[in-house]
Amino acid sequence: YNNRQARDYNYAVREILYPKKKQIVIGDILQVVSNNYQLDVMNGDFVKVTDVIGETEYQSAPVYVTVERERVRQNITLAFRNVRVQLDNGKKITCKIIENMLDDADANLTFLQIQALYINFCMRYPGLKRNSLQFKELLKGDPYYNALRVKYGYAITGHKSQGGEWDTVFLSVTDTADKFF
Repeated sequence: YNNRQARDYNYAVREILYPKKKQIVIGDILQVVSNNYQLDVMNGDFVKVTDVIGETEYQSAPVYVTVERERVRQNITLAFRNVRVQLDNGKKITCKIIENMLDDADANLTFLQIQALYINFCMRYPGLKRNSLQFKELLKGDPYYNALRVKYGYAITGHKSQGGEWDTVFLSVTDTADKFF
């Protein structure tokens, strides 16, 4: 019914499949939640993790938020992990994923997280002019800025399931039945 419920079901399924494994592991099924043209992977695609490479990397950037009518600087940290995934067509790709998203109840990155990704890129390339061709090319190829946005794919919302086909599905209606009848 909603992203929080899908996250909770994903936790329960993963606890059965991979007891006591909190982080991503080989064999995990992920669903892509945002198109990634650099990797040729689209929103709604499912991928299987075939390798988890190295440790989690962290990138941070300051963003400004309004707290009680006052602009406050807040540091946003995103966690990245190098993985190798297999696409439905059998093709394997190595890329970074944004690990924060796996455990988050939001459908995608928040506006502040997207801002932080961009600011972090600018901080890593301080001498580049923002409208230059070099800036655009580096941004387009940056592995952090273009990290794959994924969620665990064992339980998904009805919205994300549209257009999908499966031999077997389990449908949870306990929390929603009274809203429809």
